[in-house]
Amino acid sequence: MLRRLRQKLIWKSSLGNIATMGMGVASSPLLWQDLLFLQCDQDNGEASFLAAIDKKSGRLVWKVRRSTLESWTSPVTAKLGRSTEPIVNARELVIAYNPTDGGELWRLKGIGPNPVPTPVVGHGMAFFAAGAGDKRSMAVRLGGRGDLTKHGHSDLEV
Repeated sequence: MLRRLRQKLIWKSSLGNIATMGMGVASSPLLWQDLLFLQCDQDNGEASFLAAIDKKSGRLVWKVRRSTLESWTSPVTAKLGRSTEPIVNARELVIAYNPTDGGELWRLKGIGPNPVPTPVVGHGMAFFAAGAGDKRSMAVRLGGRGDLTKHGHSDLEV
């Protein structure tokens, strides 16, 4: 016999209007410890942001502006040693953030138009791809800091 579970709303929060680009957004939230990360890259990039919300209360912990156009990819976390980095893929930039305060750890020139696939992380590397346009793929060795594009730390571009 199945029992009906009663569902109870725990919290509700609004981050403001999110532009839909005619197709809507498709980024999935990312849960890490007590934080829920939301990648909200939209339209012309003027209102794009990444936010961390407390999963228990719905309180906004931090929010950083992103100068990126729309994307449909979802953030991932990369664990390297004792540190964890949320990584966000976008057309213009790939950025790894400090999960506790939203500070930028490293950045890399983006993959190009239509960043749809979610990054894949493994073996000390992060892999990125674009869903259309140039259909580029690239990888970066984790653990860097600063602008990796300028320092040539991108290990692979196909």
